[in-house]
Amino acid sequence: MGESIWNFVIHTPDHNEYLWSLRNLTRESHTKNLLAEEIERIIEIIGPSKFSAIVTDAGANVQAARRVVTEKYQHIINIRCIAHAVNLISKDICKTQFADKMLR
Repeated sequence: MGESIWNFVIHTPDHNEYLWSLRNLTRESHTKNLLAEEIERIIEIIGPSKFSAIVTDAGANVQAARRVVTEKYQHIINIRCIAHAVNLISKDICKTQFADKMLR
């Protein structure tokens, strides 16, 4: 079984992107509480006032963690990653007979 490496990336208002940390959560149960704690730890280190949104994929546990965090920090917006959604939709489309014929 592979490892479960989670990345935490910070995007700044001037469009810079920083890899804040990589966390090996292989041996952890990816509960909403664990993930919320990981996100909150970063928010507290950097400062809650410097955050405007949290963006993640659509996993149920991750969505629940975003809700936990945004309930605590009500000025932070809870957003699902559109790029991830488009990727999932594209994969589903590519599985159709029509797409299979077009891609051959």
